[in-house]
Amino acid sequence: MPRFLTVLFSLLWVMTTLKAGASSDAPSSAAGYIDLETLAGGGFHLKVDQATTGDVLDRLSSQVGIPIVHGHEREEPITLACSSSTIKPLLECLLGSSANVLYIAAGSASSKSPSDYERIVILSSSRRDLEPTDRGVSSPSSLAPKVSLPLTPSGDLLMAMLKDSDSSKRIDALSLLWQSGGMDQETRRSLYQAALNDENGEVRGSALSGLARLGDPSSPSLIANGVIDPDPSVRLAAIEALPLALENRNYLESALADTDPIVRQLAQIRLAAMPQ
Repeated sequence: MPRFLTVLFSLLWVMTTLKAGASSDAPSSAAGYIDLETLAGGGFHLKVDQATTGDVLDRLSSQVGIPIVHGHEREEPITLACSSSTIKPLLECLLGSSANVLYIAAGSASSKSPSDYERIVILSSSRRDLEPTDRGVSSPSSLAPKVSLPLTPSGDLLMAMLKDSDSSKRIDALSLLWQSGGMDQETRRSLYQAALNDENGEVRGSALSGLARLGDPSSPSLIANGVIDPDPSVRLAAIEALPLALENRNYLESALADTDPIVRQLAQIRLAAMPQ
């Protein structure tokens, strides 16, 4: 073989080897490190090193077996460690204790078993609100909100929360209306209806979900209006509240072109579950 061909083949072999070596290192460095351990006695231990929140949610969804719908958590890599007995505090550690998360129950809504959730929708994350010390190792006791609420809040407390200037307090109040023993269905209905006029979209979305759960007679028209609300939180609540009936297919199909990726994902999931 002529010498120049031998040299040429040698150079090509070296370049191919270097290229292969560079490409093999890329995936692990780009994806970061995610270790999710399911504990023998129940619960989870999560360790993350320079991985995006979206990748962590995808790993959690795959390993636990629950669809987790999300769309805005892929910006910055994070590093943290969390331990929890159930999936809710695990997500609080990952997303922040004030994150707005929709847990859709497949069976009993009061059960804490992960398998009882049909899917989980991440409406918003609040990790930017955490103190720097909260970004390290977290235990279940450190994940509780700064202000704890009674398990069965009184009507007076809920009324005060519904008038609070902090929208997160109003959202909490709407979520807790079901647990207040001092309110009848009509009172709850009127409070949900009033909250539909709130300036905050997440509050309106929570109110729409509450009315749909109550079986309010006006729910069909409210849901139809919610599908075209300018705030994605309301559109998400409306899509989730839509009965899976053929007459509602057009709402779900139109939501496949929504500007918000979470709305599109939820619409796709709901369409897949609709009877043919």
